[in-house]
Amino acid sequence: MLVLAGALPDFRLQSESGDSATRIAVTAAAGAGVFGLLSALVWPLLVRALLLVPALVLGLLVFFLNGSLLLIALRLNPSGHGEAAPETAVVVAAVMSAVASATGAALAVRDDDAYRRRLYRLADRRRRRATGRPGPSTPGVVFLQLDGVGHDVLREAVGKGLMPTAARWIGGKRPTHRLTPWRTDWSSQTGASQLGILHGSNHDVPAFRWYEKDTQEVMVCNRPTSAAELQRRAVARTGDGGLLTADGASRGNLFSGGAG
Repeated sequence: MLVLAGALPDFRLQSESGDSATRIAVTAAAGAGVFGLLSALVWPLLVRALLLVPALVLGLLVFFLNGSLLLIALRLNPSGHGEAAPETAVVVAAVMSAVASATGAALAVRDDDAYRRRLYRLADRRRRRATGRPGPSTPGVVFLQLDGVGHDVLREAVGKGLMPTAARWIGGKRPTHRLTPWRTDWSSQTGASQLGILHGSNHDVPAFRWYEKDTQEVMVCNRPTSAAELQRRAVARTGDGGLLTADGASRGNLFSGGAG
């Protein structure tokens, strides 16, 4: 923020009569702190509210919203000396967000533990909320989909020791599983594959994106409205709710498989 205040004429962190270096630093620190706090509080709410906004519009809207948050942060700054033109606030917020993302990525690079800790925290919250409910007493099945991992790629990963659990399953002293290749349909992309796996039919899904002449609509597999329509058609064709209808759960998929 100090660097940007020195580089941009329409952005300043001191009064017109000038301030001491300490006061300017405190103003910058307070402004950055309030901006970070507002971003942490406001963005999760905005993301939920804007889930159905097209990606291009949302991408442009991000800069406007970040600039607005910075202007609010400067207004709330206790020193009252921060000031920026609206268009400059957009630039400052964009640069600060980029630097914060790059710094966070650099500090967490190759840190699998940071990712695991986040998953543990989320799982612990859910467990506490579900306290008192009995867990399932019957065995279940976990289907793990690895998008884009072909047979040869998987074999190579197992051979290099990158997948030790899979290596034990298929090549240990007592193999419990076998790895077999499988050839896809003409459309081998995620939409057709997941619809076939989860709902037993990928009829009339020729690609990830296509134009339907009868409805005069562009269908896109990862567009919520298109995904819901494709799932409805598959259920109507097979007469079955899907692979996960009986007490199943679906994570990170385009289709629900009938999971609640």
